[in-house]
Parts: sequence; structure tokens; C-alpha cells
Amino acid sequence: EGTPTDGWRPLSAREEMAPRSWSERDAQGALVLGLAGRGDDAVDGRWAREVPVVAGRAYGFGASFRAAGVASPARSVLARLVWLDAAGEAMRPMEYPLVGPAAADGWTPVAGVYRAAGTAAKARLELHLRWTASGEVRWREAAFAEAPLPPPRRVTLAAVNHRPRGTTSAQDNRERFGRLVEDGAAKGADIVCLPEGMTTVGNGLAYAQAAEPVPGPSTAFLGDLAKRLKIWIVAGIYERDGSRVYNT
Repeated sequence: EGTPTDGWRPLSAREEMAPRSWSERDAQGALVLGLAGRGDDAVDGRWAREVPVVAGRAYGFGASFRAAGVASPARSVLARLVWLDAAGEAMRPMEYPLVGPAAADGWTPVAGVYRAAGTAAKARLELHLRWTASGEVRWREAAFAEAPLPPPRRVTLAAVNHRPRGTTSAQDNRERFGRLVEDGAAKGADIVCLPEGMTTVGNGLAYAQAAEPVPGPSTAFLGDLAKRLKIWIVAGIYERDGSRVYNT
């Protein structure tokens, strides 16, 4: 709508789920790219721009966003970098810049530095809004340029392969998996990965019976455990949001 977009264009998988899009300039003259829901929480779309890259070189991608009326910005607002080969086909993995703390003015930064995949010829930069019926997001300060890679970090990962038997509740399951998390931490793990649906295996609970809010009992239990052991925990639970149940 009116303002030149510096090569950015709105995209969506289907027109029926495309958010409303617009562009504007802020008080400092910076380009702002907007996306908003159209009354249906199936909305899913983004602003996108393609830029040339040299395979093997490192690039930094960053932007800032400010959301309004979005119930969960962590789910609905994201930036993504997609490497494209010479034929324009998307490559894996895709990169997701990390979200930083919000500034006093409400703008939240996202940023990351990545090495261009082995045969990459372009990068598609994407600024998303999804899954909000009436919320909106404004993106600004989108930038992409060569950058030095951060120094590598060595981490130790533990994966828990366990199927409890004879448990009677989600709490029983949490405690059993908790002991295995402690074992992993004692062996030097920085990250411990637990199985999918950890609150239902072995206790006879149906998905809907075991479903719980987030934050809730499992996130509190695992969060306290991670804090005490000074590690990261990855876990799968069944989440309830009203009548909806998610595999989270």
C-alpha cells in the first residue's frame, strides 16, 4: 500500500489464509512492513525478499518486531532464513533467528549468524505472522549482510529412551523421567531430550485426559529441574487450550 518495499513482497501458501499486508515509514524514515489477521486464526503469511549469497560464507540476519493483539507472539511471530540453490529450490536446514529481550519502546529484536549451505546461491529472508484472527505485527530494521561466525561451542546431548510401566498419573511419569534427567546431568549432559507424550506412556491416560495448560504442572516440574541441574530439557507433552489439545 503506497510505500516502496525495498524488494520485500507479501507471500502466503494460499490466498484464503493470507494476512493483510502493508508498508509504511516510521518517524525516522525506516521501512516498516505490516501483517494483520483477517478474522480467521488460520492466517499464515509473510514478507519475503531474496538476496544472492556465496556458499560457505557467513551472514547475519536480523530485524525487530512489535506485535499487538497477538495472544502468543512466541508462536505467531517469527523470522526465517531459507537457503535456495541455483534452481531456486529451498534447502535444509532452514534458520530461525533467536528472539531477544524487548526494548523499552516495545520493539523486540531477532538475530542470528549462519553459514550459507554448501550449494546455496540465494537466501530468502522471511518475516512471518500466523495463527491470529485479529492480531497484527510490524517489522522494521530488517538487515542481511556478511558477518563473522561466532566461535563454536561443544555441548553434550543425552537422549532418554524409556517407556514407563505401571504408572498411574502424569505426575508419576514426570518423576520417573525426572530421575533419568538427573542421571543424564550427572554424566555431564548440557541438554537432555525426553520422548514424545511423556505424560501418557504407561499410565493408561488418553491424550485429552493428560492434556494440561502451558504454563502448567509439567512445565513447572521440568523448569524447576532444569534450573536446579543447570541444563536444558526438551520434552513432549499434551497441551490443552480450551477445547483444543496439542501435541507440544
